[in-house]
Parts: sequence; structure tokens; C-alpha cells
Amino acid sequence: GRRLRLDDFIADIAVAKSAGYCVTSGLVDAYTKCLAAPVFSAPGKVEATMCLVVPIDTSEEKTGNLIALLRERTARLSITG
Repeated sequence: GRRLRLDDFIADIAVAKSAGYCVTSGLVDAYTKCLAAPVFSAPGKVEATMCLVVPIDTSEEKTGNLIALLRERTARLSITG
């Protein structure tokens, strides 16, 4: 793993909120990346996240497909109002 700077962490959160998902690479180890999306319990309130851990060398196409599937599944789990 590696230590994150607070400013970088806050910036990453803003990007993830805008995109609706987050991808981190090499935070736990040098071989994996994590794809994560929020599950909402009410509009705007994140209750949980769902994530997939995949090999760091997973293709951009496969990563994009997995992110789309992840977002679709978290949307189905979310309470939207």
C-alpha cells in the first residue's frame, strides 16, 4: 500500500462523486485495482459501496464493462426516493 496526501484524497472524492464511481490502482498492493460505486439509502446519502478487485493489468475495455455493470447493480440496490 501507500499513504495518500489529504488534498489528493479530497480531490479524488470529488472526481468519484462526479463520475459516480472510483478506480484506485496499487493502493493495497502492486497487482490489483479496485472499482467501486456507491449504494444510496436515500437521495444523496451513501449507505455502502460495492467494489470489485481486479488485476491491475485488466484492459481498459474490460474495466469499462465492469464499471458499467457495477454501476447498474448498485443503482438496483439503491433507494432512490
